[in-house]
Amino acid sequence: MEVKTVGDLLRKLRVERGMKQRKLAALLGISTNQVSSWELDKSKPTPDESMKLSELLGPTMS
Repeated sequence: MEVKTVGDLLRKLRVERGMKQRKLAALLGISTNQVSSWELDKSKPTPDESMKLSELLGPTMS
């Protein structure tokens, strides 16, 4: 998968870790729709959400 956007990167890292959007959303305490919105580049994570994503998906996000 070619990574062109933040959403592409989020999807790539999530899939590499074998995680479904539902699982990532549950770990972050947000809706699956919010994760989908990030991956489609319709919105961006807040700074706090970005920190949590970094912890869950690896140092590439920090």
